[in-house]
Amino acid sequence: MATILGRRGKGSRPKKDPEGRMTLGEHLRELRSRLVKAALAVDGVTGTWAGPRAPGTAYVLAHHEIGDVGVGLGSWGYPEGGMGAVSDAIHDAAVAAGAEVRLQAPVERVLVRDGRATGVVLDPLPLRPDIG
Repeated sequence: MATILGRRGKGSRPKKDPEGRMTLGEHLRELRSRLVKAALAVDGVTGTWAGPRAPGTAYVLAHHEIGDVGVGLGSWGYPEGGMGAVSDAIHDAAVAAGAEVRLQAPVERVLVRDGRATGVVLDPLPLRPDIG
């Protein structure tokens, strides 16, 4: 985290940011191409609800670039159908595995035995799934 995507070249040193507070704007300031800045800025603000001048966005860029290696493990992207499609897939997989999904059901308490959740008490019925 201390070195943020440092460029190597004659007389240049990687930028230091030991606390992870550098803004994306500060980090990209030296780049000449507005197109390259725009392309990199997307990865620096994705998922942050922040702009490029917010503290920590340079670290977010570095974090995303670490995992953005192309394909396979470690890469990330945008799910087809949006994030709602992810929760739909989780729901469908749970139902296919035998889970009962209840929406808008107030939870009274979580049942715990030996430090593990074993079920939930909904208002008013308890659920005790077979979770091994």
